[in-house]
Amino acid sequence: MPSPRWQAIRDDIRARIGTGEFCPGDALPGDDELAAQWGVSRLTAHRALYELSREGAVRRIRGSGTIVAEAVLPPRPIVAAVVFTFTQRFEADLVSAVANALGDEYRIEVAETRHDPEREAALLRRLVRESDAIVLFPTCAPENDALLAQITASGYPIVCLDHFPDGVVCDAVLSDNYEAARAGMERLLDRGHRRIAHLTDMETHVVSTAERLRAYEDALRARKEDSKRLVRSFPYLAPNTAREYEQAQQLVHDALSTMLSAPEPPTAVFCMRHLYGVIAMEALERLGKRVPEDVEVLTFVDRHSFLMRHPERTLRIFQDMDEIGRLAAGKVMDRLGGTVAPPTQTVVPARRKEPAIVRPKLYEGSAIRDS
Repeated sequence: MPSPRWQAIRDDIRARIGTGEFCPGDALPGDDELAAQWGVSRLTAHRALYELSREGAVRRIRGSGTIVAEAVLPPRPIVAAVVFTFTQRFEADLVSAVANALGDEYRIEVAETRHDPEREAALLRRLVRESDAIVLFPTCAPENDALLAQITASGYPIVCLDHFPDGVVCDAVLSDNYEAARAGMERLLDRGHRRIAHLTDMETHVVSTAERLRAYEDALRARKEDSKRLVRSFPYLAPNTAREYEQAQQLVHDALSTMLSAPEPPTAVFCMRHLYGVIAMEALERLGKRVPEDVEVLTFVDRHSFLMRHPERTLRIFQDMDEIGRLAAGKVMDRLGGTVAPPTQTVVPARRKEPAIVRPKLYEGSAIRDS
């Protein structure tokens, strides 16, 4: 069986490096040029250069192309990515976006806090010694504020992703949680909804959770509606097993069942994060409710509406993971490059997508009617 074409390209370049035709520091043909020379696809050419990079024979430099490596390569800076759990799609996408933006010049190592403040503190103490920078999806536990403040005050580069601990001054790249949630709520209110349920986390010390809750409350308060009675808070749900997922399903199902059985049931549900949107859609289907005909759903979602049933029927808020990752990587590189400046927080706008099926407004003229 013939060898794959990328192997032949890799072996040819490796041999030419060995004979001295390509010397350390020499630029190699790029993906497009190599593909044309060999009559292969760009993907095949890219694979050959990637394998040479993995072996240490060449270096792929962002913005400069591929060069022959020196005989002894300097160690690549290590950037630790600390997240709740890498099995959650949102966090995995964020880390991938950071890694893609950093390129091959940096080594990414992933660590999980499992939403445990003690574990987060232990990881931070260790990784400050073992890595050159940290990108952090923080637990925002108040007991770790002093440690984070001490690390950032020392000049060690830490960049928080999506949210950051209240009261800690550090570099961060954030979603516009409040503005995106407020705009989504205003959209529901403009469509006549007044009884809007909110499914959220109990951890209101997490900035993103607090901002989305505040947007929900402010939007209802501005319309003189009660924002308290339809809020349901849950312990942080991050199921990693089928049993844990079933338990999360039951919690959300029971909450929605109780609210929808009330004399004045909600006509819409605002899901604070992707998992609640996924489970709420399943629960509403089990309860015999059509989305959006019976109940409209507003939800923050991950990049691909992963696992959600009929996402096109929901009003979705997408966070720009690629841009968050690019900006976070830029802050890391600036700090490692010697930039000395006060920490900055950069906010990345979210994108809203309307449902494919639009429910008629709940009111005619100024009179609100029940659905």
